[in-house]
Amino acid sequence: MFWIKKCADPSTLIAVRPYKHAKGLDPAKDFLRTIRGVYSFEIWFEDKAKIRMCSSEPEIELRKRITSFYPSAEISKPDKDFIDDEEYCMIKATLRKDYLPLRTDINEDPFNTLLTAMIGHKAIYQVLFTPAPQRWMSKAVKVAERLMKGKVVGWLEPKIVQSPMEKELAKQVINRASQPAFVVEVRIAVFGEESNINNFEPFFNLFYNPVADQGFKLVIPRNQRVELEKMRKRCMTIPRFGKKDILTADELANLVHVPGEEIHVKEVEWTFARKDLRPP
Repeated sequence: MFWIKKCADPSTLIAVRPYKHAKGLDPAKDFLRTIRGVYSFEIWFEDKAKIRMCSSEPEIELRKRITSFYPSAEISKPDKDFIDDEEYCMIKATLRKDYLPLRTDINEDPFNTLLTAMIGHKAIYQVLFTPAPQRWMSKAVKVAERLMKGKVVGWLEPKIVQSPMEKELAKQVINRASQPAFVVEVRIAVFGEESNINNFEPFFNLFYNPVADQGFKLVIPRNQRVELEKMRKRCMTIPRFGKKDILTADELANLVHVPGEEIHVKEVEWTFARKDLRPP
């Protein structure tokens, strides 16, 4: 087989209601560094944005992990495990290139752009992720070493030239290779007769890195029904050979985090009472 199928367990699905005045992005990197299995992070939007998560680990472990990094969030079992509609359209976001870094220095929480795009639609944003194999790191280092060597220019008197941009890119790739990394699969499903997937391009454009010419490209799966079923079952298909979509903890944190005070969009299912300050 040329593909490896990995799934989170939909029976562990939990609803996470974030505390409006807590940090959202800051804890995400540390949270991701603790991940061992397969996780599905989801934002469901109907009338408001609702956070859902499940994993291949037991539900109690998932709850403990979230509580450790987001202690003021409310955790409960949702009343359903998916959004259903006969009409839908799906897209997948995949990386343009292997090993090269995305932009991470974004001025505000990227979810402001994502949630704005979801308003007025019934949609699910899903990111499946699992730790990347260790050999990815050594391959990334080789890419950086090639960049450091520069290019041979000239014919009669050839010489090696390294541009400032190549130096900067090599530095970014080395920094990337030093971080925990994850194989990811990113999907969005928009439900209803007027499903429009073009609204989501500005969100993914936030991560474009001009130094590396790296970013996301949006792809419409050929078999929408099969892709929706994978989404419902929380399954990702990882190629054994060739290109894999791999993100570092810094990169993935922008795509996977419990929202907090950095969010300006009102249409979020918040909790406004700090759980850790409630009387016993």
